[in-house]
Amino acid sequence: MANTRVQAPTLQQFSALYVEKALLGQMFSERGIPEALGFLEPTDFCDSLNRAIYAALCALQAQGERADFARILDQMRQDGTRNDLELAGGLLYFYECIDMYLALGGGQVYARRILELAGKRRVGE
Repeated sequence: MANTRVQAPTLQQFSALYVEKALLGQMFSERGIPEALGFLEPTDFCDSLNRAIYAALCALQAQGERADFARILDQMRQDGTRNDLELAGGLLYFYECIDMYLALGGGQVYARRILELAGKRRVGE
């Protein structure tokens, strides 16, 4: 039997998940990506689910659509990422993001933190 170890997430990855969820929670609350946060790319997100959700938000925004939960779910189905969301709890994951936003706040400071962490991940690759 091979000796496989599951590595615990680093503190950097752990904190990035909370920041990402808070930022997504802000976008859900505002039903779109605020213009001040438009500099983020989906690849800046550490977590693959958060990356997929942000990509769906970007696609909706590019189409001029308002990002309500139903539209986000439809876009994720088109992108082939909805199953990832279902495995993470479905709509409850959206509400976790909103709760995180209400607890931590959000905004450009967190978006800059995500960008900073993305740069560190890219250097480490």
